[in-house]
Amino acid sequence: MTQRTTVGTLPSEEQRSPGSSMCTNGNGQAGAPAKLAPMDLAKYRARVLNTYALVAYLPEPLASFLDGLSRALVPGCKPRAHITLLPPRHLSGSFQEAKTTLDRILGTLAPFELEITTIEIFDATSVIYADIGDGREHLLDLHLQLNVESLAFREQFPYHPHVTLAIHAESGNIHDLLEVAKLEWAAYEGPRRFRIEELHFVYNEAQDCWTDVAAYSLEASPRVQG
Repeated sequence: MTQRTTVGTLPSEEQRSPGSSMCTNGNGQAGAPAKLAPMDLAKYRARVLNTYALVAYLPEPLASFLDGLSRALVPGCKPRAHITLLPPRHLSGSFQEAKTTLDRILGTLAPFELEITTIEIFDATSVIYADIGDGREHLLDLHLQLNVESLAFREQFPYHPHVTLAIHAESGNIHDLLEVAKLEWAAYEGPRRFRIEELHFVYNEAQDCWTDVAAYSLEASPRVQG
């Protein structure tokens, strides 16, 4: 049976503007944080409607912690912590052609480990996210392997592996929210490294509602749901 999940934080293609400085002054520059532009959620939601993406859901207890952090930053959101390997895209071929490509590439993929390091913000969109340390290069390589054939898509931003925490339409207090997220992450005592053993091909059938259409075990043959 098809598993329907509401993922309010799927965007996974935001990227810092070239040459821009982080609001946390992580580049050593002093002074007040720069004012950031809010993400246009209506425009984004229209752009990703009826698109597909490939994601990896985070395991417990890390997933529950990050989901709780997302709800604290944006009350009313319905997150499901994940990393996106293929950001939302319209297929250049049929669904079956896309699945054939995934079957071929993911059928030989072994489980791998990732690590979450710091909490950051994308300057261009005011999106708060958890950054990836160990395993980042592996994700970048997988993205290149997967962005082919019927899955090939010219993305709006360079691929930046991360876990989205907050898509905040009002940027007036975004710096305060970022500091809250950093403090909560610093206090987290659970594991920050985790193992990815399954990937999910998902479809955006309605606003903020992504349906799992195929699941791929990295230790077994792919299986189709629904």
